Amino acid sequence: MHRIGRWYFGAQQFGETQLLTEFRYRFLMVLLGVSVVASTAYLLSGLTISGAAGAQVATPEHMRSMRIFAMASTLLWIALRERPQLLVPVAWGYEIVGLMAHASALVYLPSDELRILWIFTNLPIAYLLLGRIAGGLLTALTVLGLLALNPTLAAPYSEPALATAVISLVFLSVFLHASVGQMLGLFVRLRTLALRDPLTGALHRRAYHTLVTRQIGAARKSGRPFALLAIDLDRFKVVNQTWGHEAGDEVLKAVAACVHAGIREGDIVGRIGGEEFAVFLPETHLAGAVALAERLRHAIEVLAPPLEGQALPLTASIGVAAQGDGAQAKDGAASLRSLEREAGLALADAKREGRNRVAVFGVGGLRSESLPAVLPSGPGRPIPAG
Repeated sequence: MHRIGRWYFGAQQFGETQLLTEFRYRFLMVLLGVSVVASTAYLLSGLTISGAAGAQVATPEHMRSMRIFAMASTLLWIALRERPQLLVPVAWGYEIVGLMAHASALVYLPSDELRILWIFTNLPIAYLLLGRIAGGLLTALTVLGLLALNPTLAAPYSEPALATAVISLVFLSVFLHASVGQMLGLFVRLRTLALRDPLTGALHRRAYHTLVTRQIGAARKSGRPFALLAIDLDRFKVVNQTWGHEAGDEVLKAVAACVHAGIREGDIVGRIGGEEFAVFLPETHLAGAVALAERLRHAIEVLAPPLEGQALPLTASIGVAAQGDGAQAKDGAASLRSLEREAGLALADAKREGRNRVAVFGVGGLRSESLPAVLPSGPGRPIPAG
């Protein structure tokens, strides 16, 4: 099932700030697939029943419209797969062909009294995919189109029925306008809370591993480099024992904010232990990872968070590991385990050599010849270009 899902949705990866885009992308992909299957089944069943019973289930004009709808939905799925940047134009395309199919049912299926219900199913889709302004615009177009088409129908709806339909459409639109934005915002907030450590704002361990595994899988396919920093605060237990756990929590929040401020938007920070953080660096070679690690080490060293009126001396040890070729690992999970092991060994070296240091583990389990195994502390130390 996982392989089928990857084939259907593609290998596109979404960042933690793209939760809403990911939801809309997957929702539209599912919607397109269901539309293709449902319209194809309708075409096949119509032909079968018509041939068996000798009765015309649907007019040729409507069958042609449904074939166009099925083909358009298929093409839109192909266009959107692994191209979330096309989400808005594909969504508009689906709305247009959907409205055409609904209009065809109104005109060419006069024996189906409930065909008007298809119009109502379209509005929630418009609001979810395109937002409140587009949803309101499509509501107005739907109402105007219904009023214009009804007198031309072979079996037009009565004035009371038409009035009920229009009022219901307007009511549904007002409800969606008031609720969809709030529901989507709540969805994003809940997903964010579920992914993040509430104290530090970093991803919790499971969410971090899931997201990084996906990123490594994508890097493996394209051969892009990536790196990992293992950060551990030095003698943090002393802080808890001397000032208490509340003071320790404040220190952790300050350090997490310092790390977040020093990285790029696409880098991923996770809290993987009490005072242990990990930073995954996509599109990063070993030398760039070492340079960032030294900047973070120095930033933590000068942080000196105030506790009970005095500056707390604080340092961190950092282990660095990198892979220059994402295709080396068999899969993302295996590569992450290997990278974490190497970064952990480098972190142990930094601790053993006196703490407040950056230690480097080379690619493939070998010490890098172009970088020293341990970079001594000191804000002015130049980083090799490696």
